[in-house]
Amino acid sequence: MALKLCKECKKEYSDTLEACPHCGFREDNTVVIYGYTETFAVNPAVEITKDEALLATVSRNSKVELEIAEPCELKFKSSFRTTRCMVKPGDAVVLSFNRMTGSLNATVTSKENSATEINIKKGKDGTRIIWAIILIIALFAISASLG
Repeated sequence: MALKLCKECKKEYSDTLEACPHCGFREDNTVVIYGYTETFAVNPAVEITKDEALLATVSRNSKVELEIAEPCELKFKSSFRTTRCMVKPGDAVVLSFNRMTGSLNATVTSKENSATEINIKKGKDGTRIIWAIILIIALFAISASLG
């Protein structure tokens, strides 16, 4: 049994306890990974690895909680797309695909801000779709006026 220092009240307590007996603070040793929100004909799973060991997979509109005791690098892979990011306990990672370039992106944020980040990603995806539709209409109009 060892003693650890509470991050909240700065008093020592046993490392066998789940929470500080003085103030009730619980250390959060999880990282939440949110799957992408973009729509595809085939919704691929994204593998999550640490030091080349598979930890979990996450898919569209799902989430996974991982136990992470200390800061580390996570790798995300879906077919030929990969990305990496550094995380620490208490973080949240929001995955997204850039539908223009095809790249896989990982945005690290706090758990409190994860819903905001997910909505931002959904908004960007909707904006890209609107611009693609406008481009198609413009190309159709140009080709109709030429022919």
